Amino acid sequence: MHRRPRYAFSVGALLLTACTDVASVPPRLAATYVVETVNGRRPPAVAAEGNGFQVTVIADTLEFKLNGEVQRRSTRRFAGVLAGVADTTVHTDASMSYTIDGDKLAIFFVCPANANCIGPISGHIDAHRLDIIDVGMSGASLHFTTR
Repeated sequence: MHRRPRYAFSVGALLLTACTDVASVPPRLAATYVVETVNGRRPPAVAAEGNGFQVTVIADTLEFKLNGEVQRRSTRRFAGVLAGVADTTVHTDASMSYTIDGDKLAIFFVCPANANCIGPISGHIDAHRLDIIDVGMSGASLHFTTR
């Protein structure tokens, strides 16, 4: 007589549980994500460069609010980018809107009527990490983790 191990059901249940998406986030959340890497390197890290210019990300934080707003605070160093200024550090604090659909994230700039604004920042999000491609920085890949 062949006996099945008693733990077979428990292992199967464990595997089934491990395959579910326990790190998903709701369409609206209150959370803060801090940049961990830019193009695979820890900040300060070069986000874009070429033809005598360079943009370096020193810090970047995304604070999501339940009302659909995200506050982005960043510090970037621009070398050879801004006319008449050889090297400068810029601190920004921008309020934007966001949507989350499953693990897909889109961050939208508040754009005045008849203005020519760049498209949304898109990426993927879960409860522990967020990855975006920032078109405003020549398609830099930024990886954030929750704080």
